[in-house]
Amino acid sequence: MDSRRILCKNNVLLTLLVSLSIIKQCSCLCGDSFSQASAAITIAGLNRNYIAEKCVRNEPIETFKLLSVTEVIKPGTFSNLFRLTSIEMNNVGITKVEPGFLENTPDLKIIKLVQNKLQHIGKYTFDQIILNTLELSSNQITDISDNASEREIYYKWFVNTELTALSITHNLVTRLDAYTFSGIKGLKTINLNYNKIQSINPRTFSSINSLETLYLSGNMLLNANFEIRNKLRNVDLSFNKISYLPMDDFTPLWIMSIYPNPFECVCLRRFWKFISRKGIKLWETKSLRRPWKDEYPLCVAKYDNCDPNVQSYADHADEYFRLVNYDDLGKHNYRKEDEFIDLGIVN
Repeated sequence: MDSRRILCKNNVLLTLLVSLSIIKQCSCLCGDSFSQASAAITIAGLNRNYIAEKCVRNEPIETFKLLSVTEVIKPGTFSNLFRLTSIEMNNVGITKVEPGFLENTPDLKIIKLVQNKLQHIGKYTFDQIILNTLELSSNQITDISDNASEREIYYKWFVNTELTALSITHNLVTRLDAYTFSGIKGLKTINLNYNKIQSINPRTFSSINSLETLYLSGNMLLNANFEIRNKLRNVDLSFNKISYLPMDDFTPLWIMSIYPNPFECVCLRRFWKFISRKGIKLWETKSLRRPWKDEYPLCVAKYDNCDPNVQSYADHADEYFRLVNYDDLGKHNYRKEDEFIDLGIVN
């Protein structure tokens, strides 16, 4: 074979390898998520209208707010957006977000997927993402683990994820296991208000060394037997079905919100004395509005002792719910006061 032909073939092969290397290093995948989708964006601080034909990539976009109905956010939807700081895709009918939907977005700080139709979030969806705020409120999140019979937040959503504030309010989650948030670093605030949480593993929050504030209002908890350690200082347990609070477990706290709940009266009096001695403040939840403010009972007198190992307090709920209209107190609707900004959380 002619030496020049061999050299030519080698050059072609070398060019092909270099090209493949470049493709691997840069994002050339387009997610094909959009079809003439309209969005509001900012570039250089100026607001603009934008049409996304398939995906969004290689542009100096700073903020992106989707305005058109879109069902699935596919891999490569947002790529090579080195100035992008926030993505909002609220109330646009999204049913699924696939892993790899972000590529090369190093300045991204906020993702909001509020009031959509998300039911399932797959493994590694938020793998290796660094954010300040992730908000998944007011969706239909239920079967989100490998076991479809369990309505829990699957821990493989988050692998090597850095996140400051996480909001998954107004969904249908029923339980939290020991590893739910184990893949998140730097998490300071978790907002799980208005789900249907009945069960929390004692170790769910103790492994999050950075956690400071925890919202669990409007769920179906019968107890609060999870461990409180590290930096956790503020906990909201209002609008649940709790009759008994274990005193020693709450020693590290500064502020608690515990009303309304169907407390056993003896237990509640003992808890009052405990928190007074420890200097813990009772915080009135922002969700509590008149006319309910002065009408709900502080406790339901049921037993003469406060031993959780002897008595079952679950039957308090029926009596308690006859005294107040609990359905109105704890509606599972999206409400303004549940947004981060109203809760004093800095994005």
